Formats: sequence, structure tokens, C-alpha cells
Amino acid sequence: MLRRVIVVGASLVVSALVNAIVMAPAHAADAPTTTAATDSTPSTTARVTPGKPTSNGGGPSVSLVVKEIAVGSTVSIRLSDFTAKVLTVTVCGNEGRRGSVDCNVPDAKTVEVPSDSKVFLADFIVTKPPAPCPCIIQAASDRFDEVAVAAFTLLGHPIAPVVDSGKGIIPLQVSIVAEPADDGLWARARTSLAGATWYDVTVILQNTSASVLQGAAIAVEVGRNTEDSIRDVAFPKIDDIGPRGTWRETVRLRLSSPVYGTYVWRATTTAFGLSTTATTTTKNQPTLFVVLAGIFGLAVLTLVVRLTFHLVRRLLRRRKRPAIVSPPLT
Repeated sequence: MLRRVIVVGASLVVSALVNAIVMAPAHAADAPTTTAATDSTPSTTARVTPGKPTSNGGGPSVSLVVKEIAVGSTVSIRLSDFTAKVLTVTVCGNEGRRGSVDCNVPDAKTVEVPSDSKVFLADFIVTKPPAPCPCIIQAASDRFDEVAVAAFTLLGHPIAPVVDSGKGIIPLQVSIVAEPADDGLWARARTSLAGATWYDVTVILQNTSASVLQGAAIAVEVGRNTEDSIRDVAFPKIDDIGPRGTWRETVRLRLSSPVYGTYVWRATTTAFGLSTTATTTTKNQPTLFVVLAGIFGLAVLTLVVRLTFHLVRRLLRRRKRPAIVSPPLT
């Protein structure tokens, strides 16, 4: 019986190793979500790398052949160097400095990027933006990590001085991604045993305005839920982010054992006295730990049953003493 338990246990261990280590890490990450801006004051650490270039050169760009366009006209726009598969093209007034409030979002057009060409043309119907000019045509990816703009004159549309972001509006979008670090089979096995785990945490900030964003700060933390905080994640300082520019930084964090269940990662960025928060979750199911614990429990149970069986059998033997036969009387 004990040999069978050992054989079955070994089979389960091998199966768990294949599933939990070789196939994939026992983690799952949910899509990031972002909350609305709230009043706040800056109070954290951070750092910056140069923002992704826009239509000024070196990166994604959008250009127009005609610079003066009437409302309702169809124009051909030239898009180049986008890596995203789908783009959203829209008309914005006020140079788009206040984000989506300056753009005609309902009449935006979705454009598919061809996989066989870095440069392509797309027809676009120019509509009236909700804000006065200066006007731009903006092309952006779904996550706003690729954005390019082109300025033009919208005939018949009013022109007004540019208004920067005001109270309650923050021209900054934030997203966060947390994934277990890919450090090989031993690291995956340790994670599957609920051991200490290294995570790669990436934060992306997108300046949605057409002006330089200065003085932004970011705070990142991880906890069991949105109200809990286990660790702070230190990010380097954020320098200026250019118009439509992107700031991206990845740091590595070690969570001490036991690592199991759901963890909520929060990134809160602050600018102009306002803050916005993005969250994402990771889940660790320590499969190998559960399997080994089950095998150990089964082995202990088997041992207890066998000892109990032997003890009961010994007691029964003692009670069953042979009968004494008297010699026959003569």
C-alpha cells in the first residue's frame, strides 16, 4: 500500500512540475484600470526616460497635404512608424491640451495599421471639435503609448487663445503592468511553492496635451486589496514629458514568501495638484505546494491507518488466546 502511495505521489509531482514550471508560471494578470482624477499633493519618488517621439520626427507621425480644411471635408492623412495594430484618429481644438475634452471623440475614426507597411494613407472626414482652434488631427493607439499630431487650419471655426488644463482636469494618463520575472525554471518552481517571487513592474505615463508636462510625481504600491499596502515600489524621478510624449519605466521588486492569492498593484501619478490612479492585479496559485502538501497528508494518513491496523490486529490476537484442553478422565 505504501509503495503505491509513493508511486502515485511521484507521478503527481512530475505532472505538477510540467504544468506549473515548464508550461507557464502560475500567475495571471488582469487588465489595468484607471480611476478618475482627484485632488492631491505630490509626495513620492520617480524617474524618466525620454518620451516617445511624436510627429516632430524619429517616431510615429501623422501629416497632411492640405493645411486649410473645411468642416465636413474628406482629407487623406499620412501615417507612419506606428507599431500598434489599430489607431484612433480624431480632431481636437485648443491644441488638445486638455485631453479628450478638446477632441471630437464621438466622430473619431478607427484605422487599422497594415502589417506590411510602415507608411500608409487613410481617408478621414474632418469634423468640428468641441473647443476653438488652434486645431490638430491626432492619431493614437488604444493605450495612448503611441501618439502623433498634425496642426491645420479649420476654415470657419473660431480661434481662441490656448487654455491649459484647469482644475479637475489632468492631461496625464497612467497605466501599470506587473508580471513575474522570467528567471528560469528554478524561479518558477519556487513561485509554484509559494516562495519569494520577483516581479517586473512597468508604469507608463502619457502626456495627452500639446505642451510640456513638468513636475509630475508617481507613487506605486502593492497590497492584498485596493485599501491594503504591503510594499512601496520605488521609481526614479520623472523629468519633463514632452507634448504627446510617453514616460515608461520598469523596476524589479521582490515579494517575500509566502506568495499566494491575489495582489493589487496601484500607480498614482500627480500633476497640477491633481492625481489619477491605475491598478492591475496578479494571482499566484502555488500548485506544486498544494500537490506536495496533499501527498504528504496522504502519506501521513496511510501511515496512521497502517499503524492503527497493526495495533488492532495485535490486540485481537492477545484476546484470542488458545483454549486449554483438559486430559481425558480414566
